[in-house]
Amino acid sequence: MKCSSCGKELKSEDYETKWRKCYFCKSPICDDCTHFMAVRKEGVYKKDYLNTLSVCGKCTPKRLSDKQLLDIVDEVLGSDYQEGNKRDTM
Repeated sequence: MKCSSCGKELKSEDYETKWRKCYFCKSPICDDCTHFMAVRKEGVYKKDYLNTLSVCGKCTPKRLSDKQLLDIVDEVLGSDYQEGNKRDTM
C-alpha cells in the first residue's frame, strides 16, 4: 500500500501509528502528509468539544470555500443556528 499524496510505502501493521486514512475519501496517507481539521461538536449536557479529523491534502478545506459552506449551513439549518454557535469569521 502507498501514500496517496507522496507515494511512500505503508505497512498494514503500522495503521494509526505511522499512517491513517482520510476521513472523507478513505485514501491512505502517511503522517507526513496528514492534515488535521477540527470540528466543533455538541456533547452531553450541551458542552462543546473539538473533534480532530485526519484528512489528505485534496480534502483539506480552503479559506475561500469556508464562506460558501457556512452559507449552505445557514440555508439548511437556518440563520438561528449561526447565532447559537457564535462562529468566528475569518
